[in-house]
Amino acid sequence: MFTLDNYIAEMKKLFALALPLMLVQLFNSGKGIVDTMMVGNIDKINLAGLSLASGTYIVIVLFSAGFGSATIAVLSRLYATKDYDDIRFYGQQSLYLNFILSVITMLFLLNGEIFFSGLTNLEPATKQIATDYLRVLGWVYPISSTMFVFRPIMQAFIKNKQLLVISGIMFFLNIPLNYILIYGMGAIPEMGAIGSAYSTVICFLLEIAALAWYVSRHKEMNIFHDFVKPDWYEIRKLFFLGLPIGLAIAMEVGLFTFVTFLLAKFGEETVGAHHLSTNFLAFIFMFSLGLSFALMQRVSFFLGLDEIEKVKLTVISSAALSVLVSSFTICLIFLFRNEIAGLYTSNIHIIVIATKILIISLFYQIFDGLQITAVGVLRAYKMNRQSFNYAFVSYWGVGFISGYLLSQKFGVYGYWYGFCLCFVTATILCYIKVYKVVWLGHTK
Repeated sequence: MFTLDNYIAEMKKLFALALPLMLVQLFNSGKGIVDTMMVGNIDKINLAGLSLASGTYIVIVLFSAGFGSATIAVLSRLYATKDYDDIRFYGQQSLYLNFILSVITMLFLLNGEIFFSGLTNLEPATKQIATDYLRVLGWVYPISSTMFVFRPIMQAFIKNKQLLVISGIMFFLNIPLNYILIYGMGAIPEMGAIGSAYSTVICFLLEIAALAWYVSRHKEMNIFHDFVKPDWYEIRKLFFLGLPIGLAIAMEVGLFTFVTFLLAKFGEETVGAHHLSTNFLAFIFMFSLGLSFALMQRVSFFLGLDEIEKVKLTVISSAALSVLVSSFTICLIFLFRNEIAGLYTSNIHIIVIATKILIISLFYQIFDGLQITAVGVLRAYKMNRQSFNYAFVSYWGVGFISGYLLSQKFGVYGYWYGFCLCFVTATILCYIKVYKVVWLGHTK
């Protein structure tokens, strides 16, 4: 039986493990915030174009990231038993799988106009900006997507602080690059939203180079030597292990993006307000996402050692830590909601809409944090299909349908009321499953 001191000690260990990953996620998400802030001060056409493009790109990219998340659970268990040969083997198979998926994704990005052609309520210039943005990112996607191979390897080896350093450098480099390419400087012309796409590409390529260099310098992590040919059976297993995660992530982010498309009938200002609110809330969500990744690391490690009692201790401690983190973000948003919206744009109409959205979001913060924490536990147990099913029911069965119905009366705010119901549902479903898996031993 664990005492309060045991839980507090575990919370401290978990927070120490999670903090670098929280900051990594904040830096990664922060690049999008910098993009939106700088582009938002040009005009509403560029902001709306960026909103459509980045929302679409995030859905596609996070789908691919799901396969990387599945790899963390596999490699963390192998790291617990110091099975470095299998780590190298599965790292290489993950690299093969990533290449196949990235080529398919690249084709979608290069033909991005198919996503926006039906949005007749938006200016042609808005849709052209969105299309060009995706095309710039599409050309380098087979290279930039390898971060979903290198990051999981480093996370499995608990190299969280090293990931933080690399991500931090890329974040701060992105700021001057954005400024130069968006607004122009000297011989470089003003490129608006498209300039942020080029800045993103440069940072992606430099980050991949840094990750590959670090992995190659450490024998246990180095997947670049003793290459084996593709093992299609294992690649298939990795694919079906990661597919539910990718689909679950895509459904959650896709819900927000799809709503962006539906809001097009209200015009660029509503689209911009929805996007900047989503953008900032996604940034805040990175605290909880970092905790989820750390929890997946720790639970997977304990499962590799077959220490179930420590898993129980970690699960309870993580839930308490999640509530504390979410309480902090609630206070932050409530106190600085007007300033947050004002950082993105000077358009008073966009600020008014965005501020109201931020207030509504306060009601789901704790539930959103708890549900992604529970998902981290389920992913450590490789119960990805179940988390996908819960995501589908919660996001689209409850969130979208209720949001759409409420939008008939409350407009854009109706969708955000639906999001509140969505995360409450997801939390309940996920923790019922966590209890059955961890405490009752039902692993089917």
